[in-house]
Amino acid sequence: MKLKGLQGYLLFAILGGFVAWMVWGQPKIEVDVESYELKIQLLEQRIDSIKTQNTELKVEADSLNIRIS
Repeated sequence: MKLKGLQGYLLFAILGGFVAWMVWGQPKIEVDVESYELKIQLLEQRIDSIKTQNTELKVEADSLNIRIS
């Protein structure tokens, strides 16, 4: 009976050790955030220029539709 209680404590200690290792023992992942921010800014600039071109094309398409009709 005492052995069964010890097994429970042993299992709890092993699980606690595993959880502690998962939280504190793993190496940290280094990420270069600045390069991702630069890529995001470049993509935003590209999106803005494409939106501007799209607006110009819409105006041109409207004027062509008016000229056709």
